[in-house]
Amino acid sequence: MKEKRKKKKNLLDRAMAYMHMRGYTDRLYVLNFLCVMMITAASLVILFFNVIRDGGDMSGVSTLLTVAWAELGTHTGFIIWKAERENMKKFNKDKDKGGEQDAEEDTEGEADE
Repeated sequence: MKEKRKKKKNLLDRAMAYMHMRGYTDRLYVLNFLCVMMITAASLVILFFNVIRDGGDMSGVSTLLTVAWAELGTHTGFIIWKAERENMKKFNKDKDKGGEQDAEEDTEGEADE
């Protein structure tokens, strides 16, 4: 029994160490994702007990789920946009370093035609 607890603790320690190596945006995304998963699980439990009891109005829960997943989608879109912008900056820096050679080759090609 103690070995299982120790093993779980080691897994948790490794997961926390991995998250500390990641950037702030990644940590925030994982936290956001876990919150949406908890909201979804809680909503399913509420739905289950509501069906057992009387099957009343569930519009509040459906709105909560819609908002939670929409927020996660917006956050994901922002992270993708941010990564794209960072990659474009890196690409432009690399292009500027080799850009002079490329420009000379293009003008030579135009002169031959």
